[in-house]
Amino acid sequence: MKTKSILVTVAVLAAASSAFAQRVVRYAPLEKELKFVYAAAPPVATLQPGDTLETNTFDAFGNVDKRSNTATYHAVDSNFSVTIPLRPFLGCIGVAPAGGEARASTVPAEFGGNMDAPEVRPGYTLYLPVNVPGALLYIGDGHAAQGDGEIAGTAIEVPLRVRLQVQLLKRKKIGWPRFETDTSLMAVGAYRPVDDALRIAFTELVAWIHADYGLSELDTYELLSKVATIHLVEMVDPNYVVIAGVEKRYLPGNSRR
Repeated sequence: MKTKSILVTVAVLAAASSAFAQRVVRYAPLEKELKFVYAAAPPVATLQPGDTLETNTFDAFGNVDKRSNTATYHAVDSNFSVTIPLRPFLGCIGVAPAGGEARASTVPAEFGGNMDAPEVRPGYTLYLPVNVPGALLYIGDGHAAQGDGEIAGTAIEVPLRVRLQVQLLKRKKIGWPRFETDTSLMAVGAYRPVDDALRIAFTELVAWIHADYGLSELDTYELLSKVATIHLVEMVDPNYVVIAGVEKRYLPGNSRR
């Protein structure tokens, strides 16, 4: 459930020099500071590019065994139970939307938000568009484990200890969130119906490969028809979330330009 999903507002400001900062900024949020919308709200902390944020999130707490890194699920109407391995990630992460309007924390969109994407975990880089001065990054909604689609509207909801590093990429405009690992590229589409979400994700992925790897848009489209992957990560909120991906080994040069 999306009860008490804290959205910590963090401003990311341009560095005064070309050298990246190397600070660790620690912030312990209070329950009265919880937010339930994405908007241009005053930040609770300020980061320079290269800084690392250490904080924690609030949420409904599940029956997690921290010693074994598993959770046990008991069915309501039987004696059936199953042990679930945990792979924690942030269900909500995004930036203030353009135009200064407030957006509900349950609706994922082009600014990110409640994407419920397991890709928001260590080893993944998330790219978000900057719509307002300072970006105003929001995080919250810890999930210890979640199946594709989050079909019942809830995962194993937990508070998290969060450590993330921010960077600011100048003169690089994107329209929707993107993920990257050492081996893959992934683009997000969040909309209804699901085929529109998928269309957005693939349009963004085609544009990314065309811009960074020099492959024509038509050739990229043809390539993705053969090797792309689709991940339906969220299908219960007002917008569905689809992630289209491709392994870098299929791309020209097998390295970013």
